[in-house]
Amino acid sequence: MPVRCVAGYCSNSSENKDVSFHTFPKDPVLREKWAKQVNRTGVNWSPSERSVLCSAHFEAHHFDARPALKEKLGFAVRCKRVLLQTAIPTIFPRGEPAATPPEKPRTSRAVEKRRNAETIKECMASYEKGQKELRLDIDVNPPVKSCGVQAYLKPKSRDVAVQHRARARGRTKGVQVNMTPVTVKMVTVATQTKESSFKKKTLDRPLDEEPMSMSDEDEQSDSGSEYVPSDEEMEEDQDHSEQEPCNTPPKHGVFLVFWACLADLITTWFSCPECTCRKLSYECREVGTLLKVALTCSNCKYRGKWKSQPFYGRTAAGNILLSAAILFSGASVTKVLWVLSHMGVAVICARSFFRHQEKILFTAVERIWREMQVGMLYVLQSESPIVCGGDGRADSPGHCAKYGSYTLMELNQRKVIDVQLVQSNEVGGSYHMEQNGLEKSLAWMESVDVEVGTLVTDRHVGINKMIREDHPTIKHLFDIWHVAKSVKKKLQHLSQRKGCQVLKPWVGSIINHLYWAVVSSPDDNRRLAVDKWKSVVSHICNKHEGFQGQFPRCEHGPLEGREQEKAWLTASTQLSTDEEKIVYNDKLLKDIGRLSPVFQTWSLEAFHSLILHFAPKMFAFCNKGMESR
Repeated sequence: MPVRCVAGYCSNSSENKDVSFHTFPKDPVLREKWAKQVNRTGVNWSPSERSVLCSAHFEAHHFDARPALKEKLGFAVRCKRVLLQTAIPTIFPRGEPAATPPEKPRTSRAVEKRRNAETIKECMASYEKGQKELRLDIDVNPPVKSCGVQAYLKPKSRDVAVQHRARARGRTKGVQVNMTPVTVKMVTVATQTKESSFKKKTLDRPLDEEPMSMSDEDEQSDSGSEYVPSDEEMEEDQDHSEQEPCNTPPKHGVFLVFWACLADLITTWFSCPECTCRKLSYECREVGTLLKVALTCSNCKYRGKWKSQPFYGRTAAGNILLSAAILFSGASVTKVLWVLSHMGVAVICARSFFRHQEKILFTAVERIWREMQVGMLYVLQSESPIVCGGDGRADSPGHCAKYGSYTLMELNQRKVIDVQLVQSNEVGGSYHMEQNGLEKSLAWMESVDVEVGTLVTDRHVGINKMIREDHPTIKHLFDIWHVAKSVKKKLQHLSQRKGCQVLKPWVGSIINHLYWAVVSSPDDNRRLAVDKWKSVVSHICNKHEGFQGQFPRCEHGPLEGREQEKAWLTASTQLSTDEEKIVYNDKLLKDIGRLSPVFQTWSLEAFHSLILHFAPKMFAFCNKGMESR
């Protein structure tokens, strides 16, 4: 039965997919306010337990914005409209009163009885005619036996017997815990195949270089004449349906158990659960880090199985957790597997690690990142316009990088908002990757209704032009650290020339003066910052007043300590002239007025240094691998 809105003049029901329905709140005060609003369309009405109001009676700000934001980002949303706890319905349009049905013409009872008798007579006549036609059809067309054939389609339900057998096999797994035994016959299987698979396949090339195509590697390794499938590959394709999936991590720790200690446990405490015979034989199989033990009673031939790990779906918990630990810690696959192999621990092969990455781990990383991103955007939407810092990173030094990532960070809270991965062949060269990454980030920010008020970046020419032409509402500032780094590099190169060593002690002071000139000047008077910066040329020549512009003299007191020990430069010399060219550079003076006095991108540089641990520039990764790392 469809649910209907209780408001007067409202015809919305659950058959209308464009509206949502909301029950009355349990809070008595709020419930009374809802009922009072609904009573505007009716008289003396009180809500019941099943009374609902449709979303047409609420304004847009009464709903939670997070479900709509998740839906816009591509997430599956179960409930698209969620009311806030303080929401009160306010929209109740008045409708037209329902039209009264027209009165039926009055007839006498005698006329009515006569009409009923005629109607019944006509119905009986048509029924008899239909019966004659039906008998004619039955005599001419003999009955078809298709009904009997359909009755024999039932034997398909015999599959229940197979399911019952699978249950019995699962029952032995629980009984094995109480075994207590004596004689043991040991047969080792598949250990040699596992060792040869690891040594031959994983040590021929560096494992940190993820294969670009998993199918190519599988075909090459499987097509050889001496190929023998590993236990791991054979085991993952069979008998997984009998395992009970475990969806949560183990509550207790994971331990290294030596085989000698495990064999001692079997021989000491295991016995047959059927006949209590302690004469057992067992076979062991290794599937990566998983150990499977099949026990057989020599008396009643009862068979049982024991496994060293739970299963996540169809994968052993130890195998997938080892792959996850390697990826999430940023460790080298080669080194981790070598360390464990030298210790004698059973491990997975590199091919399994790459398969786990592609099918499970990459998806998990992306899902967690998107969920965190939605939470941050929900907070930032109420604080917009926001202050952001952006910077790019290439996967290799120089101008030959294949991948470039651009990071956008909110500088007040120092949280990463978005990371865009760009491939060089998509944008026509590695130089354009940084600009393209910022374009994608700003377009994505606009799509989720987050306004960027101030953007702090380096002095990239393409980014500067793009912000000026395509985003004129954004206040674009330059980062001091990038400018100071460029000036310092030029001054150090000048101080290494012959006869210019006297400039070397002043390089650090000049860079500090640049920071002070920008930070100590107000935002509405950036010309003062330029005049302060130009005064450093006179200061290092021991001239501290008589400057041009808004900064006529130095503000420092008498020089003491190391400042007195520095040798002053002589004016009108080649050294002072070259140093003046660096300080008075036209582009530098123009950019000093746009340097950010408050917000810097040093937190972005720290984030990029952290990425080096997970994605070193000396190794190559696939597109999905680089994005996840």
